Amino acid sequence: MILRYNNLSPNPIMNVKLLYILFITLIFSTCYHAQSDFDKYPFLVLDGNKIENPRSIEKIFNQKFKSDSSGSQLKIFIIGDSHVSSGEFAKSLNSELAEKFGDGGTAYLTLNKMFPSSIGQSPVKVSPSDEEIIGFTLLSNTSRDNLSIKDLSGDDVKIIFSENNKNHSLRVKFSEEVPGFYISSGKNVPPVHSKGLITTTNDGGVATTWFGVIGASLLSYNVQMNYIYPFIEAFDPDILIVNLGTNDCTGPNFNLQYVNVEYDKLISKLKKTVPKASFILISPPDFSP
Repeated sequence: MILRYNNLSPNPIMNVKLLYILFITLIFSTCYHAQSDFDKYPFLVLDGNKIENPRSIEKIFNQKFKSDSSGSQLKIFIIGDSHVSSGEFAKSLNSELAEKFGDGGTAYLTLNKMFPSSIGQSPVKVSPSDEEIIGFTLLSNTSRDNLSIKDLSGDDVKIIFSENNKNHSLRVKFSEEVPGFYISSGKNVPPVHSKGLITTTNDGGVATTWFGVIGASLLSYNVQMNYIYPFIEAFDPDILIVNLGTNDCTGPNFNLQYVNVEYDKLISKLKKTVPKASFILISPPDFSP
């Protein structure tokens, strides 16, 4: 694979990190073909695998992982079709980035059926296998007083900080790291509705989540799948990766005007949903109709 990039900072350390991030991200656009396919089909354009304008991505990584920002969490949300739906791409990307920048936590979205949409009196166990937890962000418009939080032994977890964020979420920090915890609604409190939960770690790093639908297209995200946008808003990603277009290309009405119109609509909706996020748009893989 040939990787070209422009307009990077003069900081060689940051350039190495960014080159790494670009390489890992571009795996999405090349993993559909075995290496032998590249030799077998010379018409595949390998040097098309590049990010045209990496400046905003560079800025985010500079801000999140500067020397005095220990504990920062960089959040990535990936949306797409069947290539994204299993979560394998998101998990692989997160694993690679975590080795370089740290494990920033685990995201459990109700959208992916990884967390209940209603937290009642029955405790929900949150216990990632590879990280110690220093707190969490609950994607819910609720308060700390409505929740009961206990460690895995059943004792109350000491909380030193909590705040409600502008995107209708609750951020909570523990007094010390724990391997896991139980969360439930407080005594005499109605069930707490949520869109999911993101654990946080003491050292910080990358936290990635995803949503994909088999057969999804630009049109379906614009017309039929409006229910996902509140989840994206609540997750509040720093980077939003869009991996769509394969199902559009195979449709009978595919043409340049269709792509321009539907992509324009999608980007407008996403920018309105998460105006501060940077976008990475991944084009469809090469295929023969």
